[in-house]
Amino acid sequence: MEVIEDQFLSQSRRRITFSFSGTAHLTIIFSPGPNYDLVKWSLTPEIPEPKVFWQDRPTYFIKHGRGIDFERLDITCDFERKSGEAGRGPVVDISLSSFAIEGEGLKTRDLNEFISRLPTWTHPLAWGSVTNLYTVV
Repeated sequence: MEVIEDQFLSQSRRRITFSFSGTAHLTIIFSPGPNYDLVKWSLTPEIPEPKVFWQDRPTYFIKHGRGIDFERLDITCDFERKSGEAGRGPVVDISLSSFAIEGEGLKTRDLNEFISRLPTWTHPLAWGSVTNLYTVV
């Protein structure tokens, strides 16, 4: 993840553009800081009503999957500082998980040997994953 633009639209509103890159399958989780609300983003005309909360903070899940090589995903978010709040703490916490589920390079010799012993009706799928955590202040 990279912040490619960061600007203050007013004393209380901040616009940040994030650029995500990785494998063809990503899970991105946004959780605005306790003193901020996510009020707009470039993904949809309106922010969906959060259904999951982490530490009493709304949490937004984005599952991005492609059947071909990954292309960069840019997301622009507007964060509004809550009225009367000093603005301390994080603006947003982000979790980025990349999943690699294709390619023979994911299978070791031991795994291939194990797979060879499975019944022919099975279809094993090897995959690897990495998660990175980011805090924007």
